[in-house]
Amino acid sequence: MGMYLDRTRSYAHLFDVYQHSTTRHVQLSMPRSRDVRSGRDVAGCANRQTDGWTQGDMATRNPQRIELGETLRNLRTRAEKKPAEVEQDLRWYAGKVSRVESGARVPTFAEMDRLATIYGIDDEERRTLHLLADAARKRESAARVADFAQTYVTLLRQASVVQYYDAELLPSFLQTKAYARAVLEHGSGTVEDRLTDRLSRGKIVTRETPPLIRVVLGEAMLHRAVGGPDVMREQIAHLLDMAQLPNVAIRILPFAVGAHRALGVGFTVLEIASPKITRVYIEGLTDATYIHEPDETETYRRGFEELWELAAADEESATILRRHNTTEEHDGGETLEEVDAN
Repeated sequence: MGMYLDRTRSYAHLFDVYQHSTTRHVQLSMPRSRDVRSGRDVAGCANRQTDGWTQGDMATRNPQRIELGETLRNLRTRAEKKPAEVEQDLRWYAGKVSRVESGARVPTFAEMDRLATIYGIDDEERRTLHLLADAARKRESAARVADFAQTYVTLLRQASVVQYYDAELLPSFLQTKAYARAVLEHGSGTVEDRLTDRLSRGKIVTRETPPLIRVVLGEAMLHRAVGGPDVMREQIAHLLDMAQLPNVAIRILPFAVGAHRALGVGFTVLEIASPKITRVYIEGLTDATYIHEPDETETYRRGFEELWELAAADEESATILRRHNTTEEHDGGETLEEVDAN
């Protein structure tokens, strides 16, 4: 039981909640436990081009609510209690246990105390549950993204650490207005409302208590002329400015590195400090994958560290960005190998 309690306290193993079906499977070169969320026929992403928007119940659910539901489900299973037994003890209507464990409802303080007694947990676990329940009662405003990306945006708002890797695409929180507009124009719906919402995510970088942000970008990002040369020059200049902040580090992964562990996989590792939550987010066009098992999130964290070491160091990456902007002004761009040869 001690091993189980340690896992309960860590909260990093919990997340398999919203039961969305999908026929599309993200092919990864790393193992993963998957909570795949569909956009319910609305194309929409948090970083990519088609930020469709539906405002469903998921928009009000924060990560702590999800954690609380999964924690209570595991405690009930450990106590060998059936949902009907718990509902009878608490005089709940039939089906309320399911709603609580899916994150749709948060018990009151008194109900939490009673659940703690029913499940036979110790004082430390009881205190942790109350802290988690307090956090779970907070409501988040919906972002203008598809339902499947709502939790990502909420995680991003609360994150203390953000680690992002993609071969071509910049994270939404580092996109300039012109770059973001060029990306969003390839989606559906009104661009302006979604553009304002996307740009607001950049505030996390410079807020009073900002997260530690580490970004690895493939060299291909430099040559993907999103919006054209002028837009890219402005965007790269913005990256250079952001990299000057004490909480931001940006590295470029050159083509010359060749094959690596995360080849073909873009992902974001997000960590929340209190209560401790770690998630890996992988985004598609019509759904997203959230990875929560500790051994699997650790695989992605190690994968990110490997990419970090393979990428050009901070100063060298800044030089690459500056040199690319200068080269683009003259002759339309070259690979890093060609630039270094000149």
